[in-house]
Amino acid sequence: MSFRTEKKIYINTSNIGKFYEFLNKKNFKEIYPERQINSIYFDNYKFAMYDDSEQGVVPRKKIRIRFYGKSDFKNNKSLETKISSTEGRFKKTELIDNKKYLKFLQQGIIDSLYGICKPKVLIRYTRNYYLVNNFRLTIDKEISYEKAKFDQKYLGSFKFKKNNFIVEIKSSKTDSIEEKILDEFPFISSRISKYCDSINSLNLFNWFKK
Repeated sequence: MSFRTEKKIYINTSNIGKFYEFLNKKNFKEIYPERQINSIYFDNYKFAMYDDSEQGVVPRKKIRIRFYGKSDFKNNKSLETKISSTEGRFKKTELIDNKKYLKFLQQGIIDSLYGICKPKVLIRYTRNYYLVNNFRLTIDKEISYEKAKFDQKYLGSFKFKKNNFIVEIKSSKTDSIEEKILDEFPFISSRISKYCDSINSLNLFNWFKK
């Protein structure tokens, strides 16, 4: 188990050019080709993971299935559990096949803390990867949120599209990211959760409370 440090930044489309200039100045290098990321987030019927995240409760989790590219059945998939605890944040990852993938979509995932969790949203975006020293930086663009609807395979329909970029800076080191990188950023970091933002944008939690 390795804890990691991460910071997130919203960048408006009008400022993205300025941000790329900063990356060049600080010698960030692109390390992977850009690719589409798809994350199916699970939650219980009370949206307790969403609510815990909004309230900042610890310990808390986010559970998702992630695959890359446009086809869920042609690409490898992983079950990921992101855990926030008093000690820090870490992620557990398990590769899954199509049979287990379909089972989770149809029957849900049983979690020790949240009980039966079923698909709530699909989040899609395009990601670019950069690196300098021990810090990995990603830029997410073309972000869209869809309400989860499942049969034998994914049947989601487009619902909401973000017009800005999300930058994430990650490090497995204990050194402060703020001291090394973020203090020099011409942008302000903030607490960002794509899952919570998707629930808010699609108004799913308010619909549940009615």
